[in-house]
Amino acid sequence: MPEHDLASVKRDISDSAPADSETKDRYDDETRSLEFARFREEYKSLKQDREERKTYGDRLFRLIVAWLGVAAIILILAGFKICQFELPTTVLATLIGGATASVIGLFAIVATYLFPKP
Repeated sequence: MPEHDLASVKRDISDSAPADSETKDRYDDETRSLEFARFREEYKSLKQDREERKTYGDRLFRLIVAWLGVAAIILILAGFKICQFELPTTVLATLIGGATASVIGLFAIVATYLFPKP
């Protein structure tokens, strides 16, 4: 397989470019048109990504709030023994630890997705 250096590749490309002015203008117009179409598609994709991130970020926030709300209700019920509701201390510690770990984990996942490194 023959190896090509960058200069020879550029020379080959420039040799294949149109020679006369009218053809060159059409070539340039077509190139600009294709670049604009690519830009427009990239813009649509970024816009859709932003909308999806907003949607899923909101859903995840609601899930976390509900999750913590249920854990808080269970903790209050057990702490004040409302309606004779009792849970062993180990179960309450597991509930609090699990809820905390889940919230931190979900937050880390969402933060990584919403704010990717460039």
